[in-house]
Amino acid sequence: MVDYSPAGVAHIEQLYRQLAQQCVNRMANEFLANTGTSSVVRDMDIVRQALGDEQISYLGYSYGTEIGTAYLEAFPTACGPWCSMAPSTRPKVPVQQNIEQMAGFQTAFKRLRRGLRPLAGLPVGHRPGAVRQTGITRLVDPLVASRARRRTRAVSAMPTRRPAPSNALYTRSIGKYLTSGLLGLQRPSDAGDLLMLADDYNGPR
Repeated sequence: MVDYSPAGVAHIEQLYRQLAQQCVNRMANEFLANTGTSSVVRDMDIVRQALGDEQISYLGYSYGTEIGTAYLEAFPTACGPWCSMAPSTRPKVPVQQNIEQMAGFQTAFKRLRRGLRPLAGLPVGHRPGAVRQTGITRLVDPLVASRARRRTRAVSAMPTRRPAPSNALYTRSIGKYLTSGLLGLQRPSDAGDLLMLADDYNGPR
């Protein structure tokens, strides 16, 4: 479980500092100074001009919605049909963004769960409390303190815990892999589909 105590938050902040420093060490400040949202937006418009298009269409997921919104604000006349699902207001503090994103995932999960009722043995309850008591949480939480192994590759279980379920909730077409991965954890047999979802989200390394 994520530790939100003062000590836990301090630990998370330290991890992010280490990650930021690793980025600086690898890429240097000059490069990183041109990798923010505003730089991405400018690059998008340069590509539009290079292609000779008067307008562009854009579909953005997750952080992509922020990019789409920023582009719309910076170049409003260059925007064609949009499907970017842009945030309703900007800017928002990261905590609020996370809360709203988790609410969206919860809605998507409920829809997925309703569609999977006929599957016998699926470790997902159909009442709100049952999901935490006997469903995904019961299966996945133990992985945080252990390691999951598939074939000959040992991987940290932490990436599987959040990105795998979250990744499966972006579109209905890959929701089936969350189902098969959870069934693999329950049996237990092979939770490889959860690892596949996590790798797809974060990259295998």
